[in-house]
Amino acid sequence: MLVSTMHVAEQGYFVSLQQHISAATGYRILYEMVGKLSPEEKALLTEAEEEVLKELEQIKWVTALLCEITGLQPQQLGVLPSWVNTDMTAYALIRRMAEERVHLFRKNSRLATLALSDRDRMSINFFIRALLSWIIPLLLLMRLTTCGKRRSMLRIIIVQERDAIAFKGITEHALAADVISIWGAEHISGIHRMLKRAGYKKTRREWFTALRVQKGALRGFLCALKDTSGAIYASTGEPQQAKLC
Repeated sequence: MLVSTMHVAEQGYFVSLQQHISAATGYRILYEMVGKLSPEEKALLTEAEEEVLKELEQIKWVTALLCEITGLQPQQLGVLPSWVNTDMTAYALIRRMAEERVHLFRKNSRLATLALSDRDRMSINFFIRALLSWIIPLLLLMRLTTCGKRRSMLRIIIVQERDAIAFKGITEHALAADVISIWGAEHISGIHRMLKRAGYKKTRREWFTALRVQKGALRGFLCALKDTSGAIYASTGEPQQAKLC
C-alpha cells in the first residue's frame, strides 16, 4: 500500500490518515523522514554544508509561518517504534546538496527576515488555500530556487534519489511482509513508476480531504482587500466605485 501524504493540511486529514493506517493489520509500515543531525554529525559539517543546513532550517520557518497564517497543521502522524524509516538521512542529504552546490533559495534570499502585515497574511492565506491546495510546500519552495541545471540537480537530490531509496525499501521489506509505505505527494509518481516497472499493479485508490476551500472565498477575499471608500482606479486614472461585494 503506497500512501501519499500532504506535509501541511487540515488536522482532520491527519486524523483520518492515522486511523486508516492503524486499521491495516499485518503490514510492515515504512515512512519518509529525513530526520535531524546528531551532535557528532553537526560537528563534522563543512562551511558549505552548514549553509545547506541553514536553508533547511528556513524551510521549517516557512512551514511554521504557513501554518500560523492559514490555521493548517504540519504533518502529524504518530510514528510507532515498529515503523521503519526508509528515507535518506539528514547528513546524507546535506552532503549531497553541498557536493553539487545546489541551494533551496536564490542567493541572498533571507526569508526569515520577512515582516508580514495583516493584509499580507490574508492574501497568503487565500492563495495557499485556493491555488495551492493541490501542491505540497516543497513544490512552492522549489520554484524559489536557482534556475536551469541547478534546479534540475536539486530535484534529482531531493525527489528522485529519495524515490529510489523508497522503492528499494519497499521491495526489500515486501519479501518478508505486506508493506505500507508513507511518502509525500511529490514522491508518489516516481515511486509508482518504479513499482510498475517491477511488476506491481495498482488495484484501487482512496482519497482523503487534506484542504477545503470555502465556496465564495474569492469574493470574500476581494471584498476584504477593497479600500474602505470602495474606490478603484481605472486605466484612465479616475476613481470608479468598486462593486466587489
